[in-house]
Amino acid sequence: MEEAKEEVESPTCRCGFTMGHGLIRRTPKYTVLGWVTLLWGVTVTPKRIDYQCMRCEEVIYTVRSEAELQREA
Repeated sequence: MEEAKEEVESPTCRCGFTMGHGLIRRTPKYTVLGWVTLLWGVTVTPKRIDYQCMRCEEVIYTVRSEAELQREA
């Protein structure tokens, strides 16, 4: 009996680039207090992380959950 395998598509921008491509940048977003803390040299967890195409500037994926942010940071 064959199991139906559901393929999970990776997010793609208008240019056709996916998460692993070199033109997709990881952009952390911080609060004002987070930026001030970074200026003091302390590592902080970002508020969210956007994955954005450097060519078309489209955000293809956003990380907001605390568990994922801790893992990504």
